[in-house]
Amino acid sequence: MPGIGGHAPAFLLRGVELVFPTTDGEEVIRHDVCAVRHQVAGLPPQLRERILNMPSILGRDIISGFRFVYEHATGVVLLER
Repeated sequence: MPGIGGHAPAFLLRGVELVFPTTDGEEVIRHDVCAVRHQVAGLPPQLRERILNMPSILGRDIISGFRFVYEHATGVVLLER
């Protein structure tokens, strides 16, 4: 998969269960997910650490099924149905 820093192998994972906690328990969404494996061999330690600590980001295909709320002051992110 091409990106800003070059290419990385990508894999399609079918039927992945994404589980979100809710006030009433949890919501489970089954979805196909594209996963990318970062190639960090040979990178400087500081850059390797930054890449491996990078948070996963839900794609718009998932987020668009919800109302997305971000409260900057508290750092709270909510996905509401």
